[in-house]
Amino acid sequence: IALLNQEEVTVKRLYKKDNQITLQPSNPLYKPINTKDAIILGKVVGILRRFNGGKK
Repeated sequence: IALLNQEEVTVKRLYKKDNQITLQPSNPLYKPINTKDAIILGKVVGILRRFNGGKK
């Protein structure tokens, strides 16, 4: 999912259990986010990356 949290947008995996939502990052350097409130912007279905370092 794509998550809007205050001022940033991030991509996480969404897990729901009871009234708790856990947003799990793919990157192990980041901690999961546990919340009861979230605004879900949409579902990530693909990622586009530039292989030339972002230069056009």
